Amino acid sequence: MNKKGIAPLVIVAIVVVVAFVAVVSVYVVTRSEGGGENHPNGGTYSRSAIRIQSNDQFTSANGVTGGSGTADDPYIIGNWDISVENTNGIWIENTTAYFIIRNCLVENGRSFFNCGIYLSNVINGRIENNTCSNNGFGIRLYSSDSNAITGNTCENDSQRGIYLSYSNYNNLTANTCENNGDGIDLYFSSYDNLTGNTCPNNNTGIFLASSAYNNLTANICSNSPIYGLLLESSSYNNLTGNTCENNSGVGIFLNSSSNSNTMIGNNLLNNAFGPYADGGTNNHWS
Repeated sequence: MNKKGIAPLVIVAIVVVVAFVAVVSVYVVTRSEGGGENHPNGGTYSRSAIRIQSNDQFTSANGVTGGSGTADDPYIIGNWDISVENTNGIWIENTTAYFIIRNCLVENGRSFFNCGIYLSNVINGRIENNTCSNNGFGIRLYSSDSNAITGNTCENDSQRGIYLSYSNYNNLTANTCENNGDGIDLYFSSYDNLTGNTCPNNNTGIFLASSAYNNLTANICSNSPIYGLLLESSSYNNLTGNTCENNSGVGIFLNSSSNSNTMIGNNLLNNAFGPYADGGTNNHWS
């Protein structure tokens, strides 16, 4: 072959090599940054615990894979596999930016105090389609308002699957809390909406303590050794269309300090006691 024939082949070979190197480089960078829609094939990748303490800490180093923090373009923390011990898996505090935590597996916190996902003094967060297992708390909100928790699975968490304390105006929808200390607990939390959550095989399915003006609709609490749904010192709540079945204690129990609650169209089936126990005043059942 003459030199004129060799030159085009050399050029083609160089182009192929450059293209290959570019593709590999993009893949490696994307994989190392991890998370969210940037992952090849939408995979999930391992990383250490995430802690964000202010709006300006929503960075790629802290697990953010996209977004700008606005309502229309929230920060994304997604597709992470986080196994931790002696700390919280994803810990966000003191923020007002919009963000979504999605499609993460957060497990093995184990300690009484450790959470899979923990929000403290946070607004505008969304926690969706995550699995939190073998932690003290699966998902915990403290002093955090106007957040959404939807489609998550919290299982085998020693204290609570989902726990809200001093947290108001949050929406909890279509979560599954199974084999935890309690399924979902609200403590000094008001104006929250719990809709379509499933809580089997917990000590108590859903527990409200010192919480008022909450709406509980179409939740399922089953196979608990104590209560399906318990209100303690909690008033002015609405319970509509919930199912409490096959519990070894009472389907729905209101203690003597729970007053002026409204219970409409709840299904109380095959519980050991009840169908309900009402120790308060001015509670309405229908």
